[in-house]
Amino acid sequence: MSINDYLLKDETVHIVNIVSSRYENFTLDDCISMVPSLIIYVEKFNELTGKNKRDLVVEILKLIIDKTDLPGDDELIDPLLKQFIPKVIDTLIEVDKRNIKLNKKRKCIWEILRKLRICKK
Repeated sequence: MSINDYLLKDETVHIVNIVSSRYENFTLDDCISMVPSLIIYVEKFNELTGKNKRDLVVEILKLIIDKTDLPGDDELIDPLLKQFIPKVIDTLIEVDKRNIKLNKKRKCIWEILRKLRICKK
């Protein structure tokens, strides 16, 4: 099955229609907040590779963007948002794989100086 076949599945079409009708004023925040839910949705398609699952999420979001009304000029905003979506998904995947660490503990200056044996504090 191709990604387009998954986009035409009744369940996918239903998700797109529900999301599209639920948001009167769809925003960038709404788009980004639904990415984790869509990732969970496509995870059930075991026959797809990781890249195909990512591409499917991107395509679902593009459909939702096309069907919803974003604030401002859709001819200007929609292409920008569609261009932004793949990078957001890639970043979330990197965080999930722990290639990007959030909330890293930062060392205080005294700890650094102590390790360098400059300060005995």
